[in-house]
Amino acid sequence: YKVRAATDGFVNKRIFVSGKSKMIQEPNPDRARYFVEMFKLRASGTMNDEEIVEKLNAMGYRSKVKNKWDKKHENIIGKRGGGKLTVKDFQRIIKRTIYAGIICEKWTSYLPVKAQYDGLVKIDVFNRANRGKVFIDYKSDTDIQILYNHHPEKNVKRRMKDNPLFPYKWAVLCPECKKPFLGSSPSGKSRKG
Repeated sequence: YKVRAATDGFVNKRIFVSGKSKMIQEPNPDRARYFVEMFKLRASGTMNDEEIVEKLNAMGYRSKVKNKWDKKHENIIGKRGGGKLTVKDFQRIIKRTIYAGIICEKWTSYLPVKAQYDGLVKIDVFNRANRGKVFIDYKSDTDIQILYNHHPEKNVKRRMKDNPLFPYKWAVLCPECKKPFLGSSPSGKSRKG
């Protein structure tokens, strides 16, 4: 359930579960469309980030306006927010798992938990939009993982600790300094070897 102010794109709503009042988030009718469009455009892969930001600003996106308080937090002395979307803010928003309905914060010990409400986008759209930077591996409500820099299609060549080309590299010592040799055979500039 939600414990603080609503995330941008959502509004808090009070519901009753087993006679107890709980807070959930539901899509904000005014602002949710911007966030859904962000994920759709990024997942489609037809536009780069700068073009997506320009399109969203043309749609009328402005950051959420918040009150600015004095040091004692008693009087409102101004407003902040209301600015256009930047590429950096866009990239920061795209990585937030709450838009897929997964909570991963300090109070969950940074473990992913399925929220009691739906996100703005589906998990597969979230994964396509993030392009492996943040990947939600969702098997069930209790078996969720968040993987960072997830690229299963890349062929990763693993280095071996025990290289068969150099079986005695830790046993043979340098006669000068008495330290073990490091086994390697660099190809050099010509790439032969």
